Amino acid sequence: MALTEKLRARLLAHFKSEQALEAAARDFDIGAFREAAGGASEKRAAEMISEILGAYSRGFLANERAEELQEWVAGLVQGYAHTPYARNRLRLLGPLGDPASIREHIELCLRAKEKVAALPRPRLEALLSRLSRPRAPQPRFDAGVVLLVESGEEYERISRSELSRYHRVLPAEDPSGIEEAEVVAYVCSEGRLDLTRLENVVTIPSGARDFEMVPEVALDFFTVNSELLATVSELRSLLGAGSACTGAVALLDKVRRRQVDFRTVERAVLQVRDEMNAELRRHAGELQLSGDEVLEVLGQGIPRKVRDIYSRVLATGRARLKALTGYDHSPYIMKYPVEVDEEELGKVRRRIMAEAGTSLFEEKVRPPGR
Repeated sequence: MALTEKLRARLLAHFKSEQALEAAARDFDIGAFREAAGGASEKRAAEMISEILGAYSRGFLANERAEELQEWVAGLVQGYAHTPYARNRLRLLGPLGDPASIREHIELCLRAKEKVAALPRPRLEALLSRLSRPRAPQPRFDAGVVLLVESGEEYERISRSELSRYHRVLPAEDPSGIEEAEVVAYVCSEGRLDLTRLENVVTIPSGARDFEMVPEVALDFFTVNSELLATVSELRSLLGAGSACTGAVALLDKVRRRQVDFRTVERAVLQVRDEMNAELRRHAGELQLSGDEVLEVLGQGIPRKVRDIYSRVLATGRARLKALTGYDHSPYIMKYPVEVDEEELGKVRRRIMAEAGTSLFEEKVRPPGR
């Protein structure tokens, strides 16, 4: 497809000058040409670059047979590419007419051959096969987070924006339902509301940027492409080069470690309950009650030696639960068999999720290195 005058004018308008246009072509910047042509395919962008640089066959390839051989060699090389982008970059390969350039490229290929020979080829090919173009994320609504906005003007803007596709947006005049939220992001201009009774509030200054109010606006791209980022990071490492993807992967891992799945806490609560009941059964043989202690039991009292056993078992269970979850709570009813206090467990859940939710929110908006 020929490079029409209209398309060339469009490219010039994008790159601002003929020199910048030719520089982008010499850099084989397929992405820039796709953007300049309004989202053209990678194949078409490669064709445009080839046309700007000049068809290799002109003035060099002597006849149609030579051109056929050139196309055959180019197709053979493209067969080793692992991604569409790489195949389209390889479309730009062609014969050179300048002896100095030929020698330079031969030396480059020989150095590349030596470097590739020392690489772990099976692992490298496995990584290359996992490369793809990044995916665009879609907003995911999370009702557990509420944006509570104090300024009326700011509330109107946020409620009409993309941010409302992520979380509930409430005006400060009507904060109904914030008690049930896991995190309340209070977009504060004057601080009129007293929210000290709540443990799950994160204060954000009025006029904050979108990602400071809803971190997922920025993070979701990296989250949905985390495997791709990890692949690129490992590839660059194998090639002995650094990559910004490595830092991105580390930051994502740091955010993931802040996430809490309360189901794991609930499973630990049940596990410790069963362990305490087993411990109480083991201690049952130790109980030899005196006459007075039997009378105390008949009077629905609890003998001291029984209370001591329960206290020891409870202390052990509490320490065990903390070791499993990292949280110091004891949501149990001390009877036999020991039961889980569902009301207390609900309070524990609210405290844990409030603490974890605010900590996670702050981690998401914290600049790297702080």
